[in-house]
Amino acid sequence: MSTTVRARGCPAEFKATVFPFLQRDPVLNSVILTNTEDRIRGILHDPAPPGPGSAAVG
Repeated sequence: MSTTVRARGCPAEFKATVFPFLQRDPVLNSVILTNTEDRIRGILHDPAPPGPGSAAVG
């Protein structure tokens, strides 16, 4: 079995690619589904993804 991993910077592309899988268990994946929808609608905005060497909080 081969797995291909693709990074998606656009929330709409991410939604098109993985929502059918995530919606199989919407309760378990509710945070991902909601945050992606909010990014598409412009409610949430990430100015820049964390870069290499970013310190983890915690």
